[in-house]
Amino acid sequence: MPIRYSIDRIHRRLVTHADGVLTFHDINAHLDIEQGNRDLDLPELFDARGATTALTPTQVRRLVQRAEDISVIDVGGTVGVTAASVIDVDVDLGYSPDFFGNGLNSYVLTTMGNLTVGIPFGGTRAPRFRPSCWSST
Repeated sequence: MPIRYSIDRIHRRLVTHADGVLTFHDINAHLDIEQGNRDLDLPELFDARGATTALTPTQVRRLVQRAEDISVIDVGGTVGVTAASVIDVDVDLGYSPDFFGNGLNSYVLTTMGNLTVGIPFGGTRAPRFRPSCWSST
């Protein structure tokens, strides 16, 4: 493949090199790989000095549209408060402006509330330890 990339972990970015004649398929395959590896959230330094292309205006428009479709930013957060060192209340909120992609007019707004009643190990005045577990995909 004439396009290859690596991750610069120090600067937290993709370093991409392209050589030879780039086709629509080559660029689309590169986007597939970045998307599959979940690397789209990193900035990209793209060195195409050794590359040429004969893309048509229609192919360029399709690539630009695809790049827009896959570069949607999702946001979310969690707020929690502990009362009387025993009761914990958390609220999670998430928003994805183009959840289904592909040019569909879609968004997803999620909310979730949690109420936890627990015994604080270590008493109520000293530093406490309260075990918890969560995961995100």
